[in-house]
Amino acid sequence: MKKTILASTLLLTTSLLQAAETPAMPQGPVLTINGIDISMPALLTYRDSRQGPPLPQDPQQAQNQIVSELITTVLLSEEAKKLGVVDRTEVKDAIAMYTRIVLRDAALSELMQQQTVSDDELKAAYDKSFKDSKSVEYKARHILVKDEAKAKELIGKLDGGADFAELAKENSTGPTGKDGGDLGWFSPEMMVEPFRNALVAMEKSKYTKEPVKTQFGWHVIILEDSRDQEPPTLESVKPQLEQQIKGEKLRALLAEMSKDVKVSSPQMAAPAEKSEATPAK
Repeated sequence: MKKTILASTLLLTTSLLQAAETPAMPQGPVLTINGIDISMPALLTYRDSRQGPPLPQDPQQAQNQIVSELITTVLLSEEAKKLGVVDRTEVKDAIAMYTRIVLRDAALSELMQQQTVSDDELKAAYDKSFKDSKSVEYKARHILVKDEAKAKELIGKLDGGADFAELAKENSTGPTGKDGGDLGWFSPEMMVEPFRNALVAMEKSKYTKEPVKTQFGWHVIILEDSRDQEPPTLESVKPQLEQQIKGEKLRALLAEMSKDVKVSSPQMAAPAEKSEATPAK
């Protein structure tokens, strides 16, 4: 049995790599445990629904962990048949619900693939999201210190003609200190709000005359440059727009399917009337 498991582990690793690299799902079993075949869809279903500790980061260790768990799962599921628990109502109901969940996901995947997107729909979605979405990028440096008094001291030195980058190298506690506080080019949305608000109100080549406080400490900021950022091309965002439109169509389809659904709950009866035997309070 050990040879079978070792061979299956190698096959499993290879199959998982192939499944990750190609859209075609490997055919046939990728693992056999005591004569029971495990296909790639079944294995991926187990991997995605498993509970317990996270899988190891190392791919080979992760595969070994999955194989180990699958062995236990198969052995116990076969034992459940011997014990007769598969005939219990709660077990049958749980199996039926898991079946519906798998079928639901398969149906969603199939219906998503069936949705079509026209060029006109793509253009309309692009115009809505990106056509007039020109934004501004900023290039700045900052000095991060722990207290306001130190930040004000550094602003005083800048007023006296000190070099911003040198002050950052000597005083900044942030990771960019060694680079003179250089933050490179970035969009303001990447920064926390107090920093962002101060930055967008600044003039080019000017530094903050008052320290800016964030959860990281106190900042002295200098705006070196800014530039308009052109919106992405339609071609570059086409895949995400297609998924977005298909998702919207699928949600509309599901809403239409749900319009006439009938739902009842026998367990949710009307509240019982107060019993005469209940003592008055």
